Amino acid sequence: MRSIYGGSLELGVIVCKHCGEIIDTVDTEKVVTYYSQCDHAQCKEKSKKQEVLSVKAASI
Repeated sequence: MRSIYGGSLELGVIVCKHCGEIIDTVDTEKVVTYYSQCDHAQCKEKSKKQEVLSVKAASI
């Protein structure tokens, strides 16, 4: 999609599922939000904790 100023307008956004920071944008046909994980140490730690908890829950 083109903006009225001639630049590109990207409708997709990639957001960190832990801290909510915008990681990147994506050129899509409609408004879309993707969730991923950023490179902040706190977010990586949260991801590791969630992974451990899900493995423990699966083994019960």
